[in-house]
Amino acid sequence: MEEKKKSNKGLIVVIIILVITLLSLGGYVLVDKGIIKIGTKEDNKIIEKEDTKGEEQLDINSRLVQTLYNQVTTGITSCQRNWIYRDAEGKEKDEFYAEKATEEEKMNFVGNLLSEKNRIYIDCTNTEIPSTMKSGEWTKTSVCESNKLNYIQEAEYGYTKKYIDFIYKSIFGGNAKVDTNIAINSDPYYVGSYIYIPALDKYILYEIEGGGTCGPTSYNVTIEKAIIMGKELKIYEKEILSTLTGGNDGALGTMDDEVEEEKTSNYIYTFEKESDGMYKFISRIREENN
Repeated sequence: MEEKKKSNKGLIVVIIILVITLLSLGGYVLVDKGIIKIGTKEDNKIIEKEDTKGEEQLDINSRLVQTLYNQVTTGITSCQRNWIYRDAEGKEKDEFYAEKATEEEKMNFVGNLLSEKNRIYIDCTNTEIPSTMKSGEWTKTSVCESNKLNYIQEAEYGYTKKYIDFIYKSIFGGNAKVDTNIAINSDPYYVGSYIYIPALDKYILYEIEGGGTCGPTSYNVTIEKAIIMGKELKIYEKEILSTLTGGNDGALGTMDDEVEEEKTSNYIYTFEKESDGMYKFISRIREENN
């Protein structure tokens, strides 16, 4: 009887050893095949390094930085340099967030980027071109209609909706959608506007009489630096606005102009990388001067 008990105990020990061996072999196979992953200290260091990766400095003259910067700035050195950042009342905004901006404000960016080489000639014999159209608070007249009224022959131009969509998405992201009910202002004084005509599926130029003048000012603008951190790309700009006296004879724009006052503003332009590798504009904010 005692020998039987010993025999049973020995069998149990053998079974336990076999089970442990099989489990060990199975676990090795799962790990070897990559089904189960065991994290090592070295792996954890790599993951931690990726998560805490710092900012990367960019060449401010690189195509990436210059392309993004030129999409959201006017490049104008006069007093109307920042007209694309105006609010509904015509006042320049210190802070601009694309998600909060109105479509009227966004279309200023599109108007700033319109290229003459992409515009198309519009035949004024087309009867589907309305004589006048509403643009904001103004009623504007088509160039074709102005030709009739003033007995002149100026060329009427327009842009395809596809081209406008391309500019809009290149600035505000691949999923951004143009509101065709909103006119595109093409100059700082809102004299000319491109308005969508559904019958033609094109944006046609409409105008009012007007214009404007600049005060005794000049700008000196430089890109201070550009960085990438994760999906965000930031461009830092320094802007010096000088008020001029008008020189000895009081006339502006002469060699005798003297700087009466200078105002320095620092701006940060933020862009975000999308899934297709392109960047969309997020914001422009004014930094507090140190």
